[in-house]
Amino acid sequence: MSRFWWSFSPTCNTTRVVLIMKMVRFFLGLDVGKSEIVATLMDDEEKELFRGAFKNQLSGFREMMKAVTGLTLNLAKEYQIYAGMEATGTYYLKLVKFLYEKVDGVTPYVINPNKVKKYMEYRGSRTKTDLQDSRIIAMCIRDGVENGLFRPWFPSRKEHEELKQLVRLRESLLTMKNMEKNRIEGLEQNPDHSPHAMKILEDHVAYLSRQIKELEAILKDNIKHGNFPDIEKDIERLKSIPGISDLTATCFVSEIGEIERFDGIKQIVAYAGLSPMEKQSGTSIRGKAQICKKGSKKLRQILYMPTLAAIRCNPVIKSFYERLLEKGKKKMVAITACMRKMLHIMYGIMKNKAYFDPALCMPNVR
Repeated sequence: MSRFWWSFSPTCNTTRVVLIMKMVRFFLGLDVGKSEIVATLMDDEEKELFRGAFKNQLSGFREMMKAVTGLTLNLAKEYQIYAGMEATGTYYLKLVKFLYEKVDGVTPYVINPNKVKKYMEYRGSRTKTDLQDSRIIAMCIRDGVENGLFRPWFPSRKEHEELKQLVRLRESLLTMKNMEKNRIEGLEQNPDHSPHAMKILEDHVAYLSRQIKELEAILKDNIKHGNFPDIEKDIERLKSIPGISDLTATCFVSEIGEIERFDGIKQIVAYAGLSPMEKQSGTSIRGKAQICKKGSKKLRQILYMPTLAAIRCNPVIKSFYERLLEKGKKKMVAITACMRKMLHIMYGIMKNKAYFDPALCMPNVR
């Protein structure tokens, strides 16, 4: 797999041969399930070199990489393996961390399943099996790396991961509590409802309320006592924005993680699914512009209520909102634009490690 190149010297008539060892690239597609991983290894010409199924556990990871690296070493002395998998559920987390920390010469990628689906349609694949999925992922990684479309995976800091788990657990408990309260309301409408069922539901609501309060106390205690030092500073800066509460700032930081992982404001707006999407073709099709929503639904939920509060009390957002209404924009369109503006401000504060200053934000309002 080594490549030989002819090199011509402009200063002499003789031709000299130079041997250049080119780094050989391999692409490993991984379809990760609950109990099994299906792997396909390809070279740069999309030639299939290896396929196999392994257990989704540490022994399976080791067996798989022993087979893959053994094959690649026979084919090339200098190589790089680009390993890709879909971000579905949580089954991929142990594998991607293993590849990142334990295996040399492997760059892991975690891809949005929608991108893999679109790529499958682009390649005209109609078969849907674990093996075919692993092949498609390998080809998708090859083209993505070739064109710089994907960024390598790297782990979140432990503090961010712990904070995200606590915040999301609180959200899940709140959802469960609301569901149980709705059941209670439904029972109350029935004159012949069971008192035993009512008692169990009421006890469950009381239990969930205690769990939510306990989680909130844990969050505040960890932040207050410096267990998340950098996170605490980010939260304090975000709270300087009128309309942003302590809880909103905490939820926002937990979802964003390290701000350095975003190349710029456009990327974080796309991540939140707040990028405008236009529909236009020729002169006959001119659809209304709307947000794409292909991003983090949780992040949009976090931004919505604080934006409504900011429209009332934040001079930057309030002025922006009023200007949009004066231009004839509908209220929901103006609110969405204000959400995007809030995201711009929050990103700037975290990126520059500064506090909110209306004088700096007002000139940039669009």
